[in-house]
Amino acid sequence: FFLMIRRPPRSTQSRSSAASDVYKRQGYLTEELARQFSANVIFMEHRYFGGSMPFKEQSYRKDNLKWLTTEQALVDYIEFIKYYKRQHCQDCPIFAFGGSYGGMLAAWLRMKFPNVVDGAIASSAPILYFRNVTNPNDFFKVVTNDFKAGDVQCPQIIKEGFDRLDKFISEASQENIDFLNSVFNTCT
Repeated sequence: FFLMIRRPPRSTQSRSSAASDVYKRQGYLTEELARQFSANVIFMEHRYFGGSMPFKEQSYRKDNLKWLTTEQALVDYIEFIKYYKRQHCQDCPIFAFGGSYGGMLAAWLRMKFPNVVDGAIASSAPILYFRNVTNPNDFFKVVTNDFKAGDVQCPQIIKEGFDRLDKFISEASQENIDFLNSVFNTCT
């Protein structure tokens, strides 16, 4: 998850070395667009991940996990944005972006806090893909259609492969299990 914040005219903002390493590897958004729009790019670490352990070695105790929620993460980001703007640029636009879960966070920031986040780019972010909201088979329909676009026979070939694999596993000989473990490099 990243934030792109347009720099104030005489910014002295510096990046930490870890964020700088991430920044250098991200490509178009974090390099080209940031340069084009004179923007700072800030990598935000989600609480309970990396070094952001609110209760140190006790962070994963059950009673401490109540603070490990998406809502808490969003509020963390909003509080940081408010702090950053107070310190560096009251009127600078804020754009959030990310991929997968980070993209979901970016989209939700914009949806829930449009008064703070001016825009969001959410890549591969299934923001509505939840139980009882979306049919769980919809994902597989999309993937199947992608394979079909490449070769009309591809979905059937893949299905036959899974059927063979199911049959192979159902025979459940130790030899079959050992073979599958070696082919798929499983950790069993």
